Amino acid sequence: LPTLVTLLALSGSRPANAPHAWVQVNSLHFAVVSNAGEKRARDVAWQFEQIRSAITTIWPWVKGDVDRPVLVLAAKDENTMKLLVPEYWEKGSSGLHPSSVLATGLDRHYIALQADARADDTESINPYYGSYWSYSALLLDASFERELPLWLRDGLAGVLSNTIVREKEIRL
Repeated sequence: LPTLVTLLALSGSRPANAPHAWVQVNSLHFAVVSNAGEKRARDVAWQFEQIRSAITTIWPWVKGDVDRPVLVLAAKDENTMKLLVPEYWEKGSSGLHPSSVLATGLDRHYIALQADARADDTESINPYYGSYWSYSALLLDASFERELPLWLRDGLAGVLSNTIVREKEIRL
């Protein structure tokens, strides 16, 4: 998280036309900060809005709001993810290089995702599975006064997170 805050602070000092400049796009329920360009940031925000809408439509008992704002950090590529969450690339780490990471701070939830993961997208595999799982779990946690059993929450989040958002359809 300290690395993330430093990167965001430094990103404001770059000229707007510099390559890989960070931009912020706001949708109704999400803020997306990205160095993959404004178009990609808007696409990520749109996809998260679609997931939120699909979940609350399918299961009306799911509250659409979580306990604090959600900031999505759409990293341009794996090198940027390495800067945002370096602990996954450090020597001695598990060797897992995630395309998505959730962190919760005092003031907001942070979902860092690798924006170019879309390149691995297919008809049946969701490149943002980890991101959607994190968000689905946040929604499920916010929808009940008491915690759901872990197996139930994780299972429902797993089903929801394999949702594939397309321009003209959402596949569950």
